[in-house]
Amino acid sequence: VGLPSECPAGSYCQAGSSFAFPCTAQPGRHCPEQSSDAAGEPCAAGFRCAGATATPQPCATAGAYCPGGTSEALACSEGHYCEAGASALTPCEAPPGNHCPEQ
Repeated sequence: VGLPSECPAGSYCQAGSSFAFPCTAQPGRHCPEQSSDAAGEPCAAGFRCAGATATPQPCATAGAYCPGGTSEALACSEGHYCEAGASALTPCEAPPGNHCPEQ
């Protein structure tokens, strides 16, 4: 009898099981190491998860943002800007004589 080992990322392991099962998480969720639930956990803010994945992908596009639990980057709306990796909209507060960029 061997010692227990961590359940690998991209899978989940039920208590007492000797098998790792493929992650079935929906878009916006993922199965990190030591997952015990097939549904995985929500993707962290600033990242996007396609579903049934082991590794969240950074929200790296300027002009878009990724709130927690998202599978795709969301476009930044007018009057806001979003730097690469943003997890939320940032209001653009341009002083008189200036304007907000389109991103």
